[in-house]
Amino acid sequence: RPRMDLIKKYVKLGALIDPVAIIRGDNVVDKGILSKKEVDRPEGFTRWDEWGAPKGSPGQSSWHPKFREHEMMGWMLAIHLLDAVEVAGRIMTEELDWREKYAVSSQGEQEQFKLRLPPPQVKTSSELSVLYGAETSDGSWYMNPVSCRTSFLPVVSDSLSLSSIVVSGAVEDDSDAMKSKGDEMYGKGWVIDVGKVERDTKRKVEKSGGMGYIDMKLALYGIPDSGPIRFWIPYEGTEADVTSAKTYFNTIIVCEVNEKRGDRECKMDSDVTFSIGGVQSHGVKKIKSVASYLRKEICVMVAIPDGAEITIRKDVTEAEEGLHGNIHERGHEDDIGVFLDAEIINKSISRKDGACSISHVIWEQQSPPKRIA
Repeated sequence: RPRMDLIKKYVKLGALIDPVAIIRGDNVVDKGILSKKEVDRPEGFTRWDEWGAPKGSPGQSSWHPKFREHEMMGWMLAIHLLDAVEVAGRIMTEELDWREKYAVSSQGEQEQFKLRLPPPQVKTSSELSVLYGAETSDGSWYMNPVSCRTSFLPVVSDSLSLSSIVVSGAVEDDSDAMKSKGDEMYGKGWVIDVGKVERDTKRKVEKSGGMGYIDMKLALYGIPDSGPIRFWIPYEGTEADVTSAKTYFNTIIVCEVNEKRGDRECKMDSDVTFSIGGVQSHGVKKIKSVASYLRKEICVMVAIPDGAEITIRKDVTEAEEGLHGNIHERGHEDDIGVFLDAEIINKSISRKDGACSISHVIWEQQSPPKRIA
């Protein structure tokens, strides 16, 4: 309910134009309809208590929607989006200047295209502008552009995968996530792998015929013997003649896999050291109450230290062996970015207790000063 109320607030403030919120059917479906005999129910409510997979398949828990409820959610979203598509089609047909008239953005040099937002409606932290935005001198708020790379599947494109920004320190991916990886492989570098619970669950899914759409919590896992891993984070905004990483990057966040493990598992804020632009960051701390799983915070914010410098794409030297992102082939040679290095310093970290993992790297960018002609 609090989320619904928050959406209503943003609608009243004009920040959201046409949102849709869908809640569980148990809260809204007429119980009178479900009390009828199967043959007397409307088509969309038949087989309401059936799962869409064989009995005993993974995921058949009380908090998960069943087959018909999933189908209803899909119809509701589709019709809502179809209404918007019809309006957009009419506008594009009737108004030739629709791009100039309706385009809005949270970034860009032209002030008229910068989207102004109302103040956040929840308690904020100035350090988390990546989530809440930043306030301007006139009291309005705006969002800086945010980029992300993830190892979770499915990924929209290869260029958005976590592997695409790996420079060195990772083992070549054999593309078989279901195969158990040995300690010997972990001794060669960080490994694209899945946790035991995830692997066991997917094996059960395969026995049930695949169950259609499949996701996968792939991540780069490491132990002390894996050594350091290096990423090159590209700046995806407007460049300027400055070498300080702080000029371009405001926030860098690293997230681990959301999985159930024990108390001796790797702790990203204390068992791993992070360096940015060649300088160790001493401002690594967990992000609380935003990204958590089973009451465990799974993301850390890595402060950009003074002295951290950018690196041009053409100056990035990738590992000759192992997994790397072919960074030189992914953009212009003069593109700028910053190195992010991670190394496990707690020698007691083990795969049995819970190896360290990296599944997401998220960074907030900011516009640098204008070039001086």
